[in-house]
Amino acid sequence: MHVASSTRKDVLIERFRESDRDALRLFLATAWEVTYSRELGDELTKQLVARLDSDDLAGVVPGKDEQVWLLRCHGEIVGSLVCAHRAEVLYIWACYLARDFQRVGLGRMIMKAAVADYAKDLVACVHVLSVSTAAQAFYKKLGFIDCGVTEFEVVTDSFTPARIMQARIGRLIF
Repeated sequence: MHVASSTRKDVLIERFRESDRDALRLFLATAWEVTYSRELGDELTKQLVARLDSDDLAGVVPGKDEQVWLLRCHGEIVGSLVCAHRAEVLYIWACYLARDFQRVGLGRMIMKAAVADYAKDLVACVHVLSVSTAAQAFYKKLGFIDCGVTEFEVVTDSFTPARIMQARIGRLIF
């Protein structure tokens, strides 16, 4: 499906339902293969995708304090975002858009929906792989600030550098 053949009015943002599990698994497998094969290499990407076979889809399916947001076009999942409010921080992860749906404002749309019910002074935080420069640029355009580097565990005992990016929700640019 190409965004050129669809319009923003064709796109819905919805919360994850249990019936979405298999479709989300397929969407994430494709997103991870496209995103991480060149950044992490084929072998590590295969290990990462294999984790989607777990009941919680590699930690993506919500626990008690997590919310999964899905972007759909004509019923098909074309984007995802997960967030969890823990202590004084809203952690964000699994923010992916299908390639044909990138750079048309849909990333901003799903982020705006995900943070809408949280206090404006709450800090939102995302860890972005250091090699993911396009993702870093996206978050910077939203108003996130690069706060330094950490080591992110991609799969058990395999770490890669990641940037810690943060912003107060009230300062995000939509």
